[in-house]
Amino acid sequence: MKKNVLYSDWVLLAVLALPFVMLLVLYNQLPETVPFHYGPDGQADQYGPKLGLIGLFGGMTVFLYLLFRFIPALDPKQNLNTTSYYKIRLVIAVFWAVLVSFMWYATATGAAGESFLTYILAGSGLMLAGIGNAMYSIRPNYFVGIRTPWTLESETVWRRTHQKAAPVFVAVGLLAAVLALLIPLPVKIWAFMGSIMLVVFWSLWYSYHAYQQEKAKRVS
Repeated sequence: MKKNVLYSDWVLLAVLALPFVMLLVLYNQLPETVPFHYGPDGQADQYGPKLGLIGLFGGMTVFLYLLFRFIPALDPKQNLNTTSYYKIRLVIAVFWAVLVSFMWYATATGAAGESFLTYILAGSGLMLAGIGNAMYSIRPNYFVGIRTPWTLESETVWRRTHQKAAPVFVAVGLLAAVLALLIPLPVKIWAFMGSIMLVVFWSLWYSYHAYQQEKAKRVS
């Protein structure tokens, strides 16, 4: 398949590199000791040297790129060289780039607390919606998509599950993003976790339901 320029490796690399361009701008503003972890209230609760944080995010970014780059070759079904897969990896890369950039900004300016956590949860909801928008026509594979025993057993069940799940992912992701912006801090974390669990259990249920329907058709 000839890839759209938007989904090329060069665009992916550029997106993943953007946070480190921002890092060059903000580097002198970063304190020598920086937050490594944030608690559920959005406040930092673990600290370490800034070079350690840069190395951590740098290593994770390189790993993410290599994962995106080589998963299609590793998949036994060889079904990931598709526009749907390239859309999904771009959505995740954009989310990661924004997250890392915001981490540099928050560390350099001291912006944290509830607003820090709010933006992360809202961004996570938007990422879920973006993945849902791209997963409608994802082909059967062992790495990306709703991989349950029933979807992996039947291409028909895989297709039906992803076609039905795509709008659910979009709706739940958008809802989670809106709730993260509107509701109080103690509730928004539970609301986000509940949204994720809703998507997971719905996907499990529907794939099992579709498989049972498919099996009944074969028997009859």
